Amino acid sequence: MKKFCYNCGAELGPEDTICPKCGKPVLVEAPTEEEKAAEKKKFPLKKIILFSAIGIAAAIVLTFAILMIINFAKTGYWSFDFLK
Repeated sequence: MKKFCYNCGAELGPEDTICPKCGKPVLVEAPTEEEKAAEKKKFPLKKIILFSAIGIAAAIVLTFAILMIINFAKTGYWSFDFLK
């Protein structure tokens, strides 16, 4: 939907905050309920990266713990011999 300046009637771009023709501030429309709901559903990229990194770190720690337990069951002592 196109926007127009309330003062001079010039066509405005979607991100315009000031009319390019007359310089008057553009009235900002309040977001609709659908836009508000869509904004709430967005999951920030930073959180996705953070949770992915935590998951990968947890998987690595769990893998080492399992390997240590298996190695202990075979040798009878705790060591990192499985890394050799």
